[in-house]
Amino acid sequence: MASDCQKIEGAASGLSAASKPADAEALSMVMKEINASHIVGTRLMQQAPQAAKELEVQNKYTRDLSLEASAAPGSHAHVQQQHGIANTIVLEETGRTEVLRLEADNPVPTPMISNTTYMCSGKPVTAWSYYLDGKAQLSTIDLPEISIVLTNDGTPRKIVQN
Repeated sequence: MASDCQKIEGAASGLSAASKPADAEALSMVMKEINASHIVGTRLMQQAPQAAKELEVQNKYTRDLSLEASAAPGSHAHVQQQHGIANTIVLEETGRTEVLRLEADNPVPTPMISNTTYMCSGKPVTAWSYYLDGKAQLSTIDLPEISIVLTNDGTPRKIVQN
């Protein structure tokens, strides 16, 4: 089975600022396939509200929640709070970092936006998503040289030079 980076690199091969949006369709499909959140619905997200409350009492803003993170060896997680409400959760796994922004005034962790960066051959590839009705909607894919802007249904709309 191909790794996430092998899938990304294969689908991104040959893409440039001169490419047509349709040329990025394969990459868009790969990112939709592999980009599911490793935070949403996990123990890490369940533990975030209590951690945020404790941080506020301690007058601190971030806490290491690596023990609540996925079972993947070497993974690290952090929660950030504001006014006792978790507003950001970061999960770092080997070759993959996910940043999930939560509604800042909702004590129930509710995703708003996220970005997931894959380090492939030493270069970052970042997928940006927003949440609509609790479901992630892929909006942009950033490669080192170009960005692919997607329509609401995830179809590539335009490619721009970074």
